[in-house]
Amino acid sequence: KLLHLHLDDNLLQTLEPFAHSQVPYVNSHGTTLHGLSLSNNPLDCDCRLAWINHWLQYIRRTYGQDVYEERRQQLRDAQCRTVKNFSNLFLV
Repeated sequence: KLLHLHLDDNLLQTLEPFAHSQVPYVNSHGTTLHGLSLSNNPLDCDCRLAWINHWLQYIRRTYGQDVYEERRQQLRDAQCRTVKNFSNLFLV
């Protein structure tokens, strides 16, 4: 099972889909995070979002460079808005 999360415009400050599992599985049933969009959320860019880089590396190893670039492109509009001295930086 592949999961695509489209969470644009939800006022999210963080997201921890792997709180009870490990990248890339979001649950114990084997559901895999395959796509993610986080545009227009006031993200706190701290260690709680470090999983995004791990997830992107999994995507690259498993599906190849083209899919990796597509997933990275989906995250291009996600911005860090609440990091001291680094507001409005892009997440990836």
